[in-house]
Amino acid sequence: MATLQTMYLNFKDNIALTRECDRYKKAREKDDVIKDKVSKAFCEEGYEVHSTFLQGSLATHTGIIPIDGDYDIDRAIAITKASSPDNPLEPKKIIKYVLENHNFKEPKIKKPCVTADYINEPFHIDFPTYRVDSIGHYELAVGKEFSDQNNRSWSPSDPKGLVEWITSEKNHQAPYITLTEEEKYQFYRLVRYMKRWRDERYSSKSERKKVYSVALTIMIKESFCPNIDDSGKADDHKALKDTLEIMINRYFTRNSDGNYSIRVTLPVLPYNNIYQDKGEAVGKLLHPRLKNLLNALKEVDTKDTLKAQCELLRKHFGNDFPESNNEIRDKGTKAGLVGVSDGA
Repeated sequence: MATLQTMYLNFKDNIALTRECDRYKKAREKDDVIKDKVSKAFCEEGYEVHSTFLQGSLATHTGIIPIDGDYDIDRAIAITKASSPDNPLEPKKIIKYVLENHNFKEPKIKKPCVTADYINEPFHIDFPTYRVDSIGHYELAVGKEFSDQNNRSWSPSDPKGLVEWITSEKNHQAPYITLTEEEKYQFYRLVRYMKRWRDERYSSKSERKKVYSVALTIMIKESFCPNIDDSGKADDHKALKDTLEIMINRYFTRNSDGNYSIRVTLPVLPYNNIYQDKGEAVGKLLHPRLKNLLNALKEVDTKDTLKAQCELLRKHFGNDFPESNNEIRDKGTKAGLVGVSDGA
C-alpha cells in the first residue's frame, strides 16, 4: 500500500537531476567543450592549469530539474599560483573571450565569476577562476571587468572544502555520532525538496535567485534531524518538519519593525555571511514562508487520507509532488527502504 513516504520518494525521483541524466546531456556536452577550450586558452597564455572541477548541486548530489528549464553549468578552473598573474581579472577576460566565441551571449565578468547564457539552448554557465599554491590553498579571482586595483583581489577560498563539508558524515545535532549513508541520502532528498519548494513559492525569478541554493543547503545540513528507524525505513516528512523547526529558530533575527533578518555563515574560507547586505530583504520574505510551510507539514499529520495529505503538499511543493487516490493513510508504519537509489 502506498504511504506518504512513498510519495516523497516519488517526488524526489520527479525532480532529481544528476550530471548523468539524459535531461542534462546537452549541457554536459557543452561543459566538456568549454572547459577544454578555456584550459587550452590558459595554457597558451602561460597559465599552468592545476585542475578543473564541478561546483554546486551536481557536485553535492542535490541537483534538481530547473523549474524554468534553464540548466546551470557550474564549472571552476584553477591555475597554479606560480603561473598566475597579479591581476585576477586577466584570466577572467580570457574566459569571457572563449564564451563569446562559442555561442554564449553577452558574457559578463561579475565579482565572483564569469557568467553567460547560451544562445540557442537553455543553458546558463558560471565559471569562477582560482589559483592554488603548492600546499593546496585556493584563492578566488574576485573583481568585475573594470574594477580598479582597490576592488579586485585573489581572495582566500575553499571550493572543494565546501563540497566535502556538505557531503560529509558530520551530524550537527549529535556531534559525536556520524551520519549513516542512508541518513546522508535523506539529507540530499530534503535539500532537493526545499529547493523545489523555493522555486514554487517564489514566482519572481529575481526574488527566487536571492534565496541561494548554497545557503539553503548549509541551513539544512546544520539543522538536519535524520529520521530512519532500525530497519532502515525512512520518514522524510518527520525529518523535514524537525529540520525546519531548527532552521527557523537558528538563522533569523527579529527586527524592530517586526520583520526578520537572515544570517548564514559559510562553513569554510572565507567564513563570510552569505547574505551580507541582503539579510533584511531576504529574511523578510523567507521567514514567514518557512513558517507557513512548517505549519502545513504539521497540518498534513491531521489529514485522514493520503489523498488529502498529497493535495496539501502539492500546494507547497508543486505538481511534481504525486497525487494519490483516497486511501486511508497508514498511521502506524513508515515505508520506503533507503538505499543508493534514494540519494543522488
